[in-house]
Amino acid sequence: MTLRAILLATGVTFLVNLWIRHAELVTGRYVSVGVPPPPAVTALLLLVVLGGALRPLSRRLSLSRAEVLTVYAFLSLSVPLSTFGVVRAFFPCLTVPFYYATPENHFQDYWRYLPEWFAPRDPEIIRSCYEGADSAAVPWLAWARPLALWSAFFVVFFGTMLCVVTLFRKQWVERDRLSFPLLYLPVEMTEVLGGAAGAASAGKHALQFFRDPIMWAGFSLAVLYNFTNILSALNPSVPALGARYDIGELFTERPLNALQPLTFHYLLELIGLGYLVPTDMLFSMWFFYGLSKVLGVFGRVVGYEPPGFPYQHEQSAGAYVGMTVLLIWLARVPLRQAARACFRPAEAADADEAVPPRWALLGACVGFALLLAWCRAAGMSLLIAFVFFATLFGFALVCGRVRGEAGLPVTWPFPYDQQKEMWFSIFGSERLAALGGWRSLTLLASFSWLSRHLYPTLMAQQFDNLKLADSAGVSRRRMASAMWLALVVGLGCAYWIHLSAYYEFGQNILEGNPLVGDYRTRVAVAEFTRMLGSATVPRPPDPARATFVGLGFFSVLGVAVVRYTLVRFPLHPLGYAVGLAYSSYSPYWGPCLLVWSLKLVILRLGGAALYKRLIPGFLGLAFGHYFMGGIVWPTVSTMLAPEISQRYHFAFGG
Repeated sequence: MTLRAILLATGVTFLVNLWIRHAELVTGRYVSVGVPPPPAVTALLLLVVLGGALRPLSRRLSLSRAEVLTVYAFLSLSVPLSTFGVVRAFFPCLTVPFYYATPENHFQDYWRYLPEWFAPRDPEIIRSCYEGADSAAVPWLAWARPLALWSAFFVVFFGTMLCVVTLFRKQWVERDRLSFPLLYLPVEMTEVLGGAAGAASAGKHALQFFRDPIMWAGFSLAVLYNFTNILSALNPSVPALGARYDIGELFTERPLNALQPLTFHYLLELIGLGYLVPTDMLFSMWFFYGLSKVLGVFGRVVGYEPPGFPYQHEQSAGAYVGMTVLLIWLARVPLRQAARACFRPAEAADADEAVPPRWALLGACVGFALLLAWCRAAGMSLLIAFVFFATLFGFALVCGRVRGEAGLPVTWPFPYDQQKEMWFSIFGSERLAALGGWRSLTLLASFSWLSRHLYPTLMAQQFDNLKLADSAGVSRRRMASAMWLALVVGLGCAYWIHLSAYYEFGQNILEGNPLVGDYRTRVAVAEFTRMLGSATVPRPPDPARATFVGLGFFSVLGVAVVRYTLVRFPLHPLGYAVGLAYSSYSPYWGPCLLVWSLKLVILRLGGAALYKRLIPGFLGLAFGHYFMGGIVWPTVSTMLAPEISQRYHFAFGG
């Protein structure tokens, strides 16, 4: 890992943020969302091709494999901070209670529960944020204190996650030997650049991946799919597959209408990269989702039709809690070793970990305590803060396991918002208010960006990057340093592009949503409205939803026990947790069913040899989709009328 690699990654992050500001915030075309992020894949492709071209001319000018993988890891962490699920979800929760306050919704009655340092309180600064300032200048002085304090929060949050990753990395990588399938993409592509020091010769087989006709067949198929959709967006008379197919339209009569919604999404990145996902995981994803739909039909048959049944979200939440318990139990040996290392540092002094082993457990505990202290300083009950953050970190840990064991390229692998909502289902709002008062529940609503959006997946990216460091020949501690810098650079760029766009154009009209605010703003308004509604009409415990949380908890543990007992058991507990995570409207079941079927046929016809030979074709399918759908179409669509681009609009990873 070299200085020029870090400088290059920093510069690319800045350029990508400029593009995000224009393409996403101004025009509403997503260009940065996905697992892995399209800008990171684009940079990887360009650096590999450029490195292969420069290697015969000058090895000094050509980046080594370690440098290219460092840039890729840096961008995989810094770019998502500017997407719709991180900083863009954070800002509305700070300002919505003030801008949207009306005599009817009584938001102003709860201002006293929010600390002065959460966000600027000047009404004109808040109004200009949503409607645009006359000078288009950002009032950085007013935002300096809140951003400094929240940046400290992000640093502690990120550092606590990194300590947890260090505690579990050895168990997962060295004992469980997780394969991290998503890393096959960058590792294989950079193989032509040689070892970490760039000593291996590129030779006549340099860039052989890009000369493979099977790869280009998959690439061409993805280009053709996107090209026909683009033509159809320009001229609706041109036939095209579109982005999805609604199968639920076929089931309109009772009881089969319980299958609705049932939509097959053409997620080519999941079809391409999903080829590397274990077969049992693919099977479990669509099997458990289909089983929940059958359960919904059965409920209609017997006359049991409460809203939300069969509560897929709650089942997934319970499964995530169960998986958290299971993962901690399976890692009990390294956790005990980490505890001993706190008092006997010599036992782990020689380990090259992201965090020194003697400090990993202590750092996780201290970091968690600092987060609780932050919440207590804001006025939240310690008990409510402890339960919320413990659930949040548990979900993040399971997201990391999903990335390491399954490698699913999906954006929402967890049941969003259930880190908070399942406790309301179990206890009700009155009992929670009795534990911490309405100040705690108001602050809990203001923290909804942590549970509703993509923050739990940051831990998964940390696991990926540390595993990538092993492949790149980079010290894990140096990779951890690069991740810290990626956090700082990514946050700084994200703050700048969002606040500058807010005060120039107005948050109400960004992302192509004139006068109604972007989706994150509407979610924040709904969150505070629901919280205030609970104060007026208390939300009682929901026994049905609570029961299905328990069902998910015990079901995932039962599947895990059977799986560890029977070696060839076809169901995977993570497939149950992730398959239901998107509730009844899941974009993942269709591609998983298709890839599972294709892999089954391929393995039957040609065995492992045919399976390995076709890997470049499926990766080419993903590359072609990233190229046309993630680069060409977003670029072209910014020059077209909004209604044209909306005819073919999607986000990678669902």
